[in-house]
Amino acid sequence: TLNLAPVPTSVGSHRITWNANADGVDYVSDDVTIRLVARRYAPKYMVVNLTQLNAEGKYDVTYLEGEPVGGFNKETYKGDNIVFRLIPPGSYVAGSPTTEPGRDNGSKENQFKVTISRPFYLGIFEVTQKQHQLVTGNNPASSKGDYRPVENIKYDALHGNGTFIKLMGDKTGLPFELPTECQWEYACRAGTTTPFHNGVECANVNALAEQMNKLGRYSGNLSVGDFTSAHTTVGSFVPNAWGLYDMHGNVSEFCLGWHADDFSSLGQRVDPVGPDSGTYHPQRGGDYTVEAKYCRAARKITYTNWGYQPLPQAGFRLACPAP
Repeated sequence: TLNLAPVPTSVGSHRITWNANADGVDYVSDDVTIRLVARRYAPKYMVVNLTQLNAEGKYDVTYLEGEPVGGFNKETYKGDNIVFRLIPPGSYVAGSPTTEPGRDNGSKENQFKVTISRPFYLGIFEVTQKQHQLVTGNNPASSKGDYRPVENIKYDALHGNGTFIKLMGDKTGLPFELPTECQWEYACRAGTTTPFHNGVECANVNALAEQMNKLGRYSGNLSVGDFTSAHTTVGSFVPNAWGLYDMHGNVSEFCLGWHADDFSSLGQRVDPVGPDSGTYHPQRGGDYTVEAKYCRAARKITYTNWGYQPLPQAGFRLACPAP
């Protein structure tokens, strides 16, 4: 952050003074040009109405600077509408420290610094069965419930003609896609460095379970709340600092591209996308069938048949570049 004064907050022409000495710039010259680019971020929320098409045959897309009265954790935003939260650019450390309880002791959680250079929108909920039904005309879920996450899908079924992602793009004109693994982890953490997005340090696996009881559906709390013994209504647990629900547990979420055991070895540090090819597609967040340690922000869930065989644990949420 530079020492600038005054910082303009209104539209128009402004003079900005940079106090270079305050920033410790050890350089003296009368022949210096500073180029400053100011950019206004997109609105904080994007809402897509799935209930009807406008005169152009598209879904209505609206943008909001804040939440409506009562917030977004309501059925209308889990069915008739899809809500996206703007995720700002920034940097974070992917993976986990060697001292984190429940850590994968292989190379899958090697730490490395990542920069997400551009803002993007991410669904605040996992895509629900009602949303999938409205967009595609079908609901493949094995455990039914309008406001539960859609599952029993495979990665290949999310792309191509007639699929959810393709239809969402066709009906909005927006470039929807799955988030990359690093976008997902960055959004999940929301500025935290702890096993889960609530910022609580955990001394052991028992402490992980204690936190997961508050944060998401996993194998340890299947008897609590609605729809016991499986996934549950999205938004049933507390969100992270960016208002994203169920980033830990419920259903494991497909991410874009191919899995790499040691992501840090790829040499990608700015907007990483992963390897060009692979055996299977990445999933993040854990699900209702696994222990708390598998639901940590850094954990990768890897089953070789995921992506090719539908599984009831596998769901997704949508991402979209911000304009």
